[in-house]
Amino acid sequence: MGCGGGGDQGDPLCRHLVRGRRCVLSSLQRRTARPDQRRRIRRWVGLCAGVALVTSLWILLGRPSDLWTSHYGQAVTIKLGFVAYLLSLAAFNKLRLTPRLQANDARAAFSFRRSIRFEMLLAV
Repeated sequence: MGCGGGGDQGDPLCRHLVRGRRCVLSSLQRRTARPDQRRRIRRWVGLCAGVALVTSLWILLGRPSDLWTSHYGQAVTIKLGFVAYLLSLAAFNKLRLTPRLQANDARAAFSFRRSIRFEMLLAV
């Protein structure tokens, strides 16, 4: 099992990661942190997730060229492409369609529904 799955609680690294995750999430959920602190926390969480992704790929694949030469690397690259596309759709919805929806634009509602359906199709 992975960290936090119950079976690895004796591992000091897993305990540290689980404790840190709980601390960050509880701070964001309770909204006790000031807005500037929440922004900083989100930035650090994003940076840490990126470092964890790169490190994991390095450990699993060995060389960067394995991303396009091995079957596993190609699958990971395709999945990362889907995730990047989903994130860009989410950003488009938030930054472009949400203000238009708040202004009661009928075309925006149609575009938003179509975009959400497409996101759900890609996520499955």
